This record gives sequence, C-alpha cells and structure tokens, in this order.
Amino acid sequence: MPLATDQHQVLGLVAPRGLLILDNPHVDWLGASAGHAGALAGAEIYRALGAGGNIGYYSAVENPKHCAWRPEWDQPARDAIRRHLLGVDADDLHLQAADPAKAAAMPARDWQAPPLR
Repeated sequence: MPLATDQHQVLGLVAPRGLLILDNPHVDWLGASAGHAGALAGAEIYRALGAGGNIGYYSAVENPKHCAWRPEWDQPARDAIRRHLLGVDADDLHLQAADPAKAAAMPARDWQAPPLR
C-alpha cells in the first residue's frame, strides 16, 4: 500500500487556492497510486479550510502514452480554469482515480480533520 508522506503537505501549502492534479496510471514510475493517496490526504486539508471543492485529482485516462494531453482532462481543466482563473461559476473539482491506481482513503485513520475556519 502506498504511503502518502510529505506530498500531502506540499498540496496543503497551496490550500485553499485552486489545485488540479492530472496523473497517468499507465506509467508505473509516476506512482499514480501514491499520487492518489497524497491527493486524498491533501483534500482533508482543503476540507478543513472549507475549500473542499478547490482541489481536484484526475487519473482516469485510457491512453498509456507519457507526456501527452488526454481528452479526459479537458473537462476538469475547463472547470478549474473557470473556477479559479476566470472567477465564474463552475462545478467543484473532484478526485477521480483510475481503478488500478485507486488508493484506500487512509484505512488506518480513525479521525476527521477539524474545521479550521
């Protein structure tokens, strides 16, 4: 099981500002499962700050090619641009991982992050 250590803290440094993480589960050395675990942990920081819709993670892509834009990323990118760069109404960002790269939502954790706002 991947352990999301430190990376979630880097994501937390961005909070509560908008953050969209685009990942590729087909390239093993990119560590998409660990990336998803880090995004889940980082999302806890965003939720604690009352900004849960400001973080997105997307790795549900079909094409295994490295270093290429995926059409599956178009809508999450448009939503993030509308929401955070243009300041217009847009859907909350979501955390969506490809099945083989899904991480457990921190199974050993038996607590919830308290609201910080």
